[in-house]
Amino acid sequence: MLFSTLTYALPLHPLDRLIGSDVSPQEPKHPVVIIGNVIQIVLSLLGIVFLVLVVFAGYLWMTAGGNDEQVKKAQGLLVNGIIGVIIVLGAYVISSFVIGKLIDKLL
Repeated sequence: MLFSTLTYALPLHPLDRLIGSDVSPQEPKHPVVIIGNVIQIVLSLLGIVFLVLVVFAGYLWMTAGGNDEQVKKAQGLLVNGIIGVIIVLGAYVISSFVIGKLIDKLL
């Protein structure tokens, strides 16, 4: 019961202010909401891809068994995966900030 109260008390995303609970699925959504949802989906998928890349690189490294070539490949994948995760997180923060400011101006 306590957690359900906290869930309703805290907005999860700036887009929640535009969506609201009284909007039916048949009503057209504001273009800012649609763009924000698309950006959120794309960045979520990219985050999953880079997370899988980091896990795969860790698996390669752990199963290298002293093979220097496989360790170097795993290290390269790990570095690229970490850089990708940082880029995706930065893009999410920037897009969330921009969409939030757009919503503030619209409301």
